[in-house]
Amino acid sequence: MLGFVTISRMSSIPELRLQGASDVCIVSWTSDIIDIQRLHEIHIMVTPNHTGSGVADELLAYIRKSVEEIKANPSAKLGEAAALYRMAHKIPDRSIVQEFAHT
Repeated sequence: MLGFVTISRMSSIPELRLQGASDVCIVSWTSDIIDIQRLHEIHIMVTPNHTGSGVADELLAYIRKSVEEIKANPSAKLGEAAALYRMAHKIPDRSIVQEFAHT
C-alpha cells in the first residue's frame, strides 16, 4: 500500500513525471525542469517496516526538499554515484553498460 500511495502522491511534485505504468515493482521518474541525475538515489524496497504511520509522508517530504535544493543549486557538484551513472548513460555502445556497472 505504501508503494501505491507514495507513487500516486508523487504527482504532487510538479518537477517530476512518472514514466510508464506504475502497477509493477519498478517505477521511474523523469523531469523537464531539473537534472534528474541529481535526484539519483531513490532506491526503496517496500517492506512492512515502511507501512508505519508517517513513513510515506516523510519520504515525500524528503523528495520535495531534494527537488527544491536541486532547483536552488543546479550547478552543484554531483556525488560520485551520480557522476558514474551519468557517464554510463553517455556510453554510445549500450552493450557494455552491464559490464561497466558490475566492475
